[in-house]
Amino acid sequence: LGGMATPATTLLPPNHPAAWAAPEVPYAPREAMDTLDDLGVVGDSLNPRFNLTLLTSTDALSQRLAQVLQSDLLKVGIQLELRPLEWGAFYEALKKGRFDLALASWTGLLPPDFLVKAFHSGQTPPKGMNRGRVDLPSLDEALNILAAATTPPTQTAAAIAVQKLQAELLPYIPLYRRHHIMITRPTLTGCTLPMDGSYRGLLNCQTTK
Repeated sequence: LGGMATPATTLLPPNHPAAWAAPEVPYAPREAMDTLDDLGVVGDSLNPRFNLTLLTSTDALSQRLAQVLQSDLLKVGIQLELRPLEWGAFYEALKKGRFDLALASWTGLLPPDFLVKAFHSGQTPPKGMNRGRVDLPSLDEALNILAAATTPPTQTAAAIAVQKLQAELLPYIPLYRRHHIMITRPTLTGCTLPMDGSYRGLLNCQTTK
């Protein structure tokens, strides 16, 4: 990405008090193949172990990232079919959870209760945002504790516990965070750039002669 992004270790913004950086999972295709072999999921260069479909938008960067993922998975014998869709069709399929894999961006500040909407088994489409249909009793229990938390310290502790469970289950794999850059004239001062890349910081801009 040309130095215009940093690796992501959680879905929450890195400056959020509840953000917990998951340990990095090393790129180890040989280990992955050994694991699949041990599970009896075998294949060869002509017959993949199994096939998956990756939904993306038609955005050029998304297409390039999808090709990288396709190449990496093929190295361990998994065939990845890329299915780019126009934004409207892509977002509709995403909201309804109609995918094997999907490449998308989370936007906004994502407060801790966002985790409840995105991962609780009672929040599957069309009711909520659990689009991967995660269903794990231990995760639901941790999310219920987060939903019931009423003070910032208890919210923070509960959100960290949820993220630790997510790091084991990996319903989502955070890839990267884009850098947001603002270019202004010398006569424009006071502008700020929020972490989520929104335009709210423009409200602080002032012009000088």
